[in-house]
Amino acid sequence: MLKEFDISSLASDPKGLQQLRYSNAKEQTPETLETAAKQFESIFMNMMLKSMRAASSGLGDGIFDNDQSKLYQGMLDQQLSTSLNGGYSLGLAEALVRQLSVTAGFDTQTKSDSTKELKLPQRPPALIPSIEQYKPISTTSPPVAETTTKVITTTTFETPVEFVRKLWPLAKQAGEKLEVSPHAILAQAALETGWGKSVIKHPDGSSSFNLFGIKANTSWQGSTATVLTLEYKDGIAERERAQFRSYSSYNESFDDYAKFLKENPRYAEVLKVGRSSQNFAAALQDSGYATDPAYAMKIMAVMKNSAFSTVL
Repeated sequence: MLKEFDISSLASDPKGLQQLRYSNAKEQTPETLETAAKQFESIFMNMMLKSMRAASSGLGDGIFDNDQSKLYQGMLDQQLSTSLNGGYSLGLAEALVRQLSVTAGFDTQTKSDSTKELKLPQRPPALIPSIEQYKPISTTSPPVAETTTKVITTTTFETPVEFVRKLWPLAKQAGEKLEVSPHAILAQAALETGWGKSVIKHPDGSSSFNLFGIKANTSWQGSTATVLTLEYKDGIAERERAQFRSYSSYNESFDDYAKFLKENPRYAEVLKVGRSSQNFAAALQDSGYATDPAYAMKIMAVMKNSAFSTVL
């Protein structure tokens, strides 16, 4: 029979283990082994508390700390380690019992209710990811819609800045198609329409949205607008009536302009100048795009307007 032994004696008397050793030396039973394992776990817990105290003391002592308070703090840690060991288990004692019972020839099955093991709370089921969350995304999902340039049907522009800012996205697209300067393209549109204030109109006053003064030749199948225009013959300006292409928006005007230059062999040299605005304007004049002998110079003069600084 295991002799009675006060487990809490280790808190005040380190010789308690020696007492346990001699009092039960002749009675090596599973109960003796379990008691010794608990005492070892109590000592381990006390050492752990001391280490924690030592680590926190590195941050500096409190204003009320002294040698006497530290002594009582150590005694409190000893008693705390024993009290905790009496009701709960770190699992160390049971591990020792299982391992040493095999060596001593005892039954390795320990009592299920001998200690109260500390267990972490289970995660709520709602927080546990299910395998359904890791299924690959279906390839049948509708594709993301591509961004498109806003259709511009503004009939008036109050300032050159408004003209440049609203039409810049369209000029940039046309420049990418033709691989030329979008600034020069927009400057040409500003020259042809007086910054959008003189866009060719139909008799009813509706806009033709024609920004580049492209005339309606025999190949044009769309609507037209007939107006008086200023043409130069042998350096002399003359007015004459002419038909011009009409569109439903400025988007169509830029698209037709790019198509007009690419499909007309007359402007092949224009598309070879690259991104130089000056060379583009000069090539347009040389190709006969306009009869004005100062056409290239006027395009470059328009580009000097401060409105273009908003899109640089």
